[in-house]
Amino acid sequence: MRRMRPLLGAMAIAAAGMLGTYPLPVHAQSTQAAPRITQSIQTVEAPISAQDLQVIDSFNRYWVDQLASGDKASITKARQTLRSAMSPAGSSEEYLKQFNKNLLQKIQVAIQAPKIPANATKDERESIAKNLMLTRINTMIVLVNTQGEGVEAALAVGLSDSNGGVRYWASKAIAKIAEYKRITKEEQPKILKLLEKSLGKETQAAALSEQLAALSNMNVGSAREILLNVLSARVGVHAKDVLASYTPEQKALQDMFFKLISDTERNGIDPVQIKTFTRVAFRYAKLATDQLIENENLTPEIIADKRAMIRLTDDIFRFAHEKIDPGARQPEKIDNALTLSKWDFIRIKIDQWHGIFTKSPFNIDAKELE
Repeated sequence: MRRMRPLLGAMAIAAAGMLGTYPLPVHAQSTQAAPRITQSIQTVEAPISAQDLQVIDSFNRYWVDQLASGDKASITKARQTLRSAMSPAGSSEEYLKQFNKNLLQKIQVAIQAPKIPANATKDERESIAKNLMLTRINTMIVLVNTQGEGVEAALAVGLSDSNGGVRYWASKAIAKIAEYKRITKEEQPKILKLLEKSLGKETQAAALSEQLAALSNMNVGSAREILLNVLSARVGVHAKDVLASYTPEQKALQDMFFKLISDTERNGIDPVQIKTFTRVAFRYAKLATDQLIENENLTPEIIADKRAMIRLTDDIFRFAHEKIDPGARQPEKIDNALTLSKWDFIRIKIDQWHGIFTKSPFNIDAKELE
């Protein structure tokens, strides 16, 4: 059975974009000497020898074990060592392939839920559960730097965990792997399906932001369509919960907006893409404005959150209008109204945009703007 972590009060991971902190493990330190991978192995060309494969196996076995059972210092060193060993300067494709393949196998074993003895006490069960949670957090952090086939299986475990900290780091790993273009062609459909499934039930804002970022970062045509579908579906989530933060969706829309501007400058105007994006943005603008009109006792933070979404969508509307119907008159700007909280005035402007978007040359079906 995997060694249990003594519950000695843990240090926290404070990550950018997180809405909370998640604990790191504290353990007794191992006395085993740490294996090393020499530069000759890192630069070797195919085929790699059985002896070199054994060195890689021993290296990964040792450092993954530290992630699961080391003390605080050992865990920190394990994360740093594994991440730097994944893509050292001058490394060969064969080394990268074999190292990542072996590491992902070790990680997949480490993050599986252990069998709990039937006679385990309540404290022992809680300790095992916390040990697993912390192991998964640390391995998800390491996954940020992995590449090659096999990563989807480990990410699936992280995304399905009941703990928000594990899901956050699994989501961040996908976002970074996608950003660094490390997802193989074979893995892309699996990752997309995994993200789509996870986004349909994610409730933790920090994890949600990273999952949306992952879709935005994926260089696959269907990823953008899936992202827009997810964003459109999440309008319903906000309609049911006036207090829910728009930050994850706003960030995703902002990222897509920047990419749409870049695509337009590089490849010219794509009317279908612009109209589809505008349709989704409009639904958020209308809902956020209606929520501000209908709810007078919202906190300043919630008001600011909805205000930011409305400001972004107004920028999107003006960009879309300029590209689809250049030179045509636009509704009055809402900057001052946003500052002065003139929600009724903004609602009038949104109605004017509705009239523009449902007529030529946009011709968006009014039902799609509801």
